[in-house]
Amino acid sequence: MKKCYYNFANQGFILVELILYCLLIMLITQVLANVMVSTYKNYQCCLSQIELQHNIRFAVESIERDAFLAKKIEVNNNVLLIFKGTDTTNEVVRYELSRKYHPYRLMRDGQPVTGNSINNEVEISSFSLIKKGNNILDVEIIGVDSNSSEYLAIDKVINIMNET
Repeated sequence: MKKCYYNFANQGFILVELILYCLLIMLITQVLANVMVSTYKNYQCCLSQIELQHNIRFAVESIERDAFLAKKIEVNNNVLLIFKGTDTTNEVVRYELSRKYHPYRLMRDGQPVTGNSINNEVEISSFSLIKKGNNILDVEIIGVDSNSSEYLAIDKVINIMNET
């Protein structure tokens, strides 16, 4: 009689090994998915903070640009009136916080300076102006990110060159 030998080397995978490999692959995939989701959330949070800061800085720089060479500046109840031009052509620029629409926006001559953003809406919660002496203007703008409810305040002191 001939003896038959069974070769265990070419047997392949058994069902338990396949299940263990599948579980291991699912575990690794789950960890990688969690890392990707948390990274994306952090990216969105940083992006909204950058846009909030950009909006408020743009508003402050707009006020600074208009006020720098102004002939005269008046501050009444946090409404900034900047008189530019000569005596014959007296151009007036008006900055105010508009509470007509939500989110609140800083307006320059009726046009929004802040609030437009790609990912979120920026709301200006506070706009305060303090005129110190004849040629110093203190501007403070506090903004809120509507998605994360984070606040950002920028305070800027502007030296008015031409006010008489």
